[in-house]
Amino acid sequence: MIRERMGLIVKREDGSEIVNYDNPAFPSYIYDGWIAPRVTWERVPHFHEDIEIVSVKEGRMGYCVNGKTLVLNKGDTIVVNSNQIHYSMCLDDTIAKYVIFIVHPNILASSVTV
Repeated sequence: MIRERMGLIVKREDGSEIVNYDNPAFPSYIYDGWIAPRVTWERVPHFHEDIEIVSVKEGRMGYCVNGKTLVLNKGDTIVVNSNQIHYSMCLDDTIAKYVIFIVHPNILASSVTV
């Protein structure tokens, strides 16, 4: 993980996010995040091959997926499938806190031999 990019959305020319994995050998990360009005990662449309799971811990926030905005309250969780254009946003000019888990589908599709 590149600490200076933690929590930021860095995109390629095609709009896809360069995901800042904890360890590139195991493409995933989990992060205690927050969204506040006018932060650099609010309302930044992007997509990636990874599956994204966001669970709201405190407050409420908006989550736009493919042009449809959903309101997420404390306790709500959203799963965003691979390659869907999405972004988060503040509602009511308040801060929301969440846990985000990003995982590349290859991890989920791997088979384990025992």
